[in-house]
Amino acid sequence: MTRITLVAALASLCMNASTMAWMTPSSAIRNNWSASQARHRTSKLSMALDYNDPVVGEEFAQVQTMSFEEIVEECEGFGIPVPPALDDVNAQLMLVEIRLRMSGRMSESETSEKKIPPKTFSSAFDETYWTKPVFQKLVDGYRENMDINAMNLITEYIDDKETALERYEGADYKAIMRKIEEAINAKVEITSPKISFSGFPSSMGEDAVQMTFDQLGTIVSFECTENLEDAIFSGKVEFDDVEAAGNAYDQYDGMDMGVGPMLEIVLNA
Repeated sequence: MTRITLVAALASLCMNASTMAWMTPSSAIRNNWSASQARHRTSKLSMALDYNDPVVGEEFAQVQTMSFEEIVEECEGFGIPVPPALDDVNAQLMLVEIRLRMSGRMSESETSEKKIPPKTFSSAFDETYWTKPVFQKLVDGYRENMDINAMNLITEYIDDKETALERYEGADYKAIMRKIEEAINAKVEITSPKISFSGFPSSMGEDAVQMTFDQLGTIVSFECTENLEDAIFSGKVEFDDVEAAGNAYDQYDGMDMGVGPMLEIVLNA
């Protein structure tokens, strides 16, 4: 495989990326999905592949010789159905990532890359995933284990709880539902007086942003950078105690400033 071929595949993937990677519904319940879940099913993929890694290139070269039907068959053999709307290149890359994950060949840097939240949320599930850290950890755990049934349940439970309660019966499903509720309502443990922030409008001015945090407690250090493209400020704050950091999170995380994305406060930064 030439480098040009791989770069072209990467370009095709990046143009159509979504936040939810390749978690798709199992064929057993696909026809019963709600409209909200259908948006997840037909989304393009967001892979965690290092395209400069020769292992990825070698695997991709092998997959390129396969027909679409062969790719679908192998993916389903792992218990992961291929979305019907997926194009050939993304299906190939999907199988590459599945093979690397199942064989333990995904590098540490690829699986621990920092997640960047979207500017807007397409569903209740997306909003919960990006605004509830404990819930995000729960979802990522099921995703890493390729537990498709659990992912289907979690998605529908958030997007259409009433339907999920009717559809999913049995002790195992009820246990997952309890974990969902616990994750949604869990309070994040604060272990550091340091936070990071993003989303304050540039029109406020840097001094006003610092004064906002000043009201919550004594500031030890303050860093602020303007994102000219989005016209927002982001940065880091260190307070003299964890209580002030917690107050900043409780008061400002998820606040709608009227312009741009919602405020994001990350604890223990």
